[in-house]
Amino acid sequence: MLAGTTSIGRYRIGRRLLVRSEVGNQRPRMKKITSKTENLPRKPRKKGVRKSLPKGTAKKGRMTEYSVSETRRQEILTAAIYVFNRDGFHKATLEDVALEVGISKSLIYYHFKNKMEVLAQLYKMVGETLNSRLIEVFDGSSMSPIERLRRVIETHVDVIIEHQNIFQIYFREKNEISRDTLDRLVAHGDSNYVKRLKKLLDDGAKQGVFNKTDSRITAFAIVGACNWIAFWYQPESKRGTKKLRSNQSIADTIYQTVAIGLVISSDK
Repeated sequence: MLAGTTSIGRYRIGRRLLVRSEVGNQRPRMKKITSKTENLPRKPRKKGVRKSLPKGTAKKGRMTEYSVSETRRQEILTAAIYVFNRDGFHKATLEDVALEVGISKSLIYYHFKNKMEVLAQLYKMVGETLNSRLIEVFDGSSMSPIERLRRVIETHVDVIIEHQNIFQIYFREKNEISRDTLDRLVAHGDSNYVKRLKKLLDDGAKQGVFNKTDSRITAFAIVGACNWIAFWYQPESKRGTKKLRSNQSIADTIYQTVAIGLVISSDK
């Protein structure tokens, strides 16, 4: 090699070009290789806050994992109502419930620990439904005690008939669930219902519209009369005449029966 000249070697490393000089002890220098598009000016980004979907929601046309799971859970409970009523709680199995839904038994255990938990969830459903509807009536301060009592009976009858299959299981299998679980899910609401109904009867007696009776016994009598509808109610007569017994007519009959010995007012 002639003096004063250099020998240059080129090595490509990724997107960089290594230029090696053989003159002296110079260290190789790195030179970036750019493409034609890299030298073009970039478009400025639009400023603004990125919008995100609320937690638990999904884009249109998609279901969240929670909604799918909740839908499956409701399908299992609906099938359990049918199977428990058909076979009875003791004879019914989760295999039967799974077969009714069209899924494997193992998938049921993803949602419920065992058959008892399915029953407990059904109890919770009926308890919450009935109590939430009754609270609206009890808190209706603008109504008189007589009107409020009539509305309580009407509401109770409506809920019993709407969810007749669940209430049949509830009353028939009530002793199968532990006392602690029952108190946590339903019994607390039941006792509140009786207490509020007793207070309504006591308030009516103080106002002079109800006779003074043992309000606790009267409250249990009203609750029992409404609850028992779950076992004898039939939307069609046995002769098949399809003559419907309306919820209103049943509620009116129970109210009139109670009003005979309770209401002092002339328009019972």
